[in-house]
Amino acid sequence: IGPPIDGAPLRAIGAGVRQRREAEKAIGDGVRWARAEGIPWSVIGAVLGVSRQAALKKYGRSLEE
Repeated sequence: IGPPIDGAPLRAIGAGVRQRREAEKAIGDGVRWARAEGIPWSVIGAVLGVSRQAALKKYGRSLEE
């Protein structure tokens, strides 16, 4: 069967995945709020560190739903 596996690294990976999901939700919520306030995609993209087009592509669709 092989040597036992230390679960600590796997728990760390799982914690990171949960943190990433929470961060993505917080970012998405912030983008929706910013758009509701009339903040342009170019400014949102700058805050995200991406182009206007990249921000719109990633978050624009979620605003349509």
